[in-house]
Amino acid sequence: MNRFIVVVNRRIEKKDTAWMRKHLAGDAVMEDRTEELSLIAFQGSSGSCAAAAGLFGHEDIPYFGFRSGQVAGAPALISRTGYTGEDGFDSS
Repeated sequence: MNRFIVVVNRRIEKKDTAWMRKHLAGDAVMEDRTEELSLIAFQGSSGSCAAAAGLFGHEDIPYFGFRSGQVAGAPALISRTGYTGEDGFDSS
């Protein structure tokens, strides 16, 4: 089974999810888990690495990589995306 996770901007969530549902093809399905999941993002060149290190180890995550882990004892998917062009970490 192939799958992927999309984290959309909460402000335009309904628009984005409606677009994705409209464009599902073949036997693809979409599961909206907005109300069950959260996102924590650390962005910026000043302090994002230190802040992330305080919650979870990240030394083994390459830029644009991800791994499973825990944040405050809860299961999490930890990624090093830095979508703003700066090094950053996201946990969902």
